[in-house]
Amino acid sequence: MTLPTQPLREAPDPLRFEWASARHAFGLWGGPVAWFIQLCAGYGLASWPCFPNDHRLVAPRISWSMDLMDALLIVGVLIALAAAYVSSQTLVAARAEMRAVAGTGASAAAGRKCFLALWGIVWGVGFAVATAFTAVAFIALPRCGG
Repeated sequence: MTLPTQPLREAPDPLRFEWASARHAFGLWGGPVAWFIQLCAGYGLASWPCFPNDHRLVAPRISWSMDLMDALLIVGVLIALAAAYVSSQTLVAARAEMRAVAGTGASAAAGRKCFLALWGIVWGVGFAVATAFTAVAFIALPRCGG
């Protein structure tokens, strides 16, 4: 009596797993983290030149803070869109993996990858739009208005 033989599979590459995990994490959390950093830094850069001491100024004395706020806004939108792109690539690969392993126990893992990649796309695009809406506040509101 012999056991049926199974073909040998290649050993998993731990570096490939770490790289894939980093890509998945960036795809899922890149947009929200970029928005949060832009929001906190933008708030500080918008208010600090107007309140250097215990009283409010009518106009900011520092002019470079607006340029830095604009640069942070652009970088935040680009990072969020890059995260959405990475998630879309992950979604395509996970769907191909689901088709390849359909009916096996590995299809559940591929389904989780699809779910997280889809949310990465939604969060990436959503936080890119939310970050871009901050530009409206930069344009419409006076800098040191009270």
